[in-house]
Amino acid sequence: MENKLLYTALLMAAASLTFCGCDNNNEGEDEIQTTDTPLVLTGKNYSFDPKAAGAEWKNGKNIGIFLTTENGEEIINSYENVLYKSIEVPAGYFAPPVGDDPVYFPQDGSKTNLIAYFPYSERLTENRIAMDVSNQNSASPFNFLYSNNCKGVGKDNNKVVMELRPVLSQVVLDLVPGDGVTKEYLEEATVLLKGMNSKAQFNLLSAQFENLEAKKDIKMRASETANSDTAQVIPTASIEGAQLYVSLPKMNREYTWELSEKLSELKQGYRYICTATISLDKISVETTEEPIADWTDGNQATGNLQENWIQRTIDDLPTGAIKVETVNDKPWQYEIGNWIFVAKSVNQIGEAAVINDSSLEHNVIHCKINDNNTWYKTYIAHRMPTPKREVYTLKFKMKGTANKSVRCIILREDKKIIAINAPDNKYQGAYMLNLTEEYKEYQIDFDFSKQVLSIYNTVTDYTETTDEVLENLFLQFSPANNDTEFYLYDVVLELKKN
Repeated sequence: MENKLLYTALLMAAASLTFCGCDNNNEGEDEIQTTDTPLVLTGKNYSFDPKAAGAEWKNGKNIGIFLTTENGEEIINSYENVLYKSIEVPAGYFAPPVGDDPVYFPQDGSKTNLIAYFPYSERLTENRIAMDVSNQNSASPFNFLYSNNCKGVGKDNNKVVMELRPVLSQVVLDLVPGDGVTKEYLEEATVLLKGMNSKAQFNLLSAQFENLEAKKDIKMRASETANSDTAQVIPTASIEGAQLYVSLPKMNREYTWELSEKLSELKQGYRYICTATISLDKISVETTEEPIADWTDGNQATGNLQENWIQRTIDDLPTGAIKVETVNDKPWQYEIGNWIFVAKSVNQIGEAAVINDSSLEHNVIHCKINDNNTWYKTYIAHRMPTPKREVYTLKFKMKGTANKSVRCIILREDKKIIAINAPDNKYQGAYMLNLTEEYKEYQIDFDFSKQVLSIYNTVTDYTETTDEVLENLFLQFSPANNDTEFYLYDVVLELKKN
């Protein structure tokens, strides 16, 4: 705590000096001398629209930072992937965790460059971060932001303002009805990007994508705009061989066209809009490009895409056992995005782990419970971000012990339970699903404007949710029987389409 208070004092002192200017011509004033000059770090989220203003960071967000020589060739004083967190006071600033020392600039006055990225990761490979865009439902790497605008900073210029921006590209397909076609014929389309690099490593020091690999089909996601699909992809200097494929089941037709007919490259932070006019006898495609001005950054949790509110998907988790929480069983106290295995009673503890299923090409959560007779004592949970007061659709795939049941619930710590819109379900607070030996896809609507007092409500007994209720929610999967085993993957929570 003393380290944190000391750094906060240094931060405020340095910030006040910076804000007041570095004018040394004020006669009669004592000069302030310090042995070490700490980094005073603030920053905002920016899109790639040069006219857009930055958004201030919320409290508790983790970033990684690097301090290099001005030519970018060497890392200074082992300041490599140093963890900083956004703090509450002063708003918009970052500081090291409690007990950690801040970054200090060289005292010889040499100039340096600062590099930062979000969200922080401990799993870097030679200062590169792996990106996999094959699953467009994954929150990471689509929340990734990067800053290398802070150049030539040092002890005489120690207040640094980062501009964190997206690095991926975005491809949008808008389907427009042409001659003899109505918009209803364009519904339920399947859209694939074929021949695109699905994996790469982003070099944090050079700001370049490297080791591009695994060209495959990428299924685009439906956006909130009707008959519009979107994919966030790895930028590339050449898109030879890349194709856009569309299947229209209501017209019983398929279309494929080469992206290289209209484009030569995909640039970082740019959106490429392909407007396809579908007529009975032909298809015409026009393509435009623009800086991304409304990228969802994970900090503000807004955007015009069908955003997955499961901010850390199972594919994003490292493989291995999930620690059992037998005492500190409070999912709402964990950072947003965490997955937790809770077991209040020792004899209820089974096991939970993230494993990679090569046949699915996905990570899955495997959970086995020995003894469970109470829904709030043993479960897998995901700490959620604060949703809007609207209806969301939860989708996931699950298999397990045949004829056993699992409850699916969204609630907060005081058992305020979000209401379920599911005509086929007996209860208003918990969705009861019967496990099968093969994976089955489930889809449940939750109304975040309503709450119920019990998971077993069977009559209409809603009350309105409050802002406080929505702040500390978690998604819970709880076995309803003893000796239950289940496998879970591909969990998506998004605003329900009108």
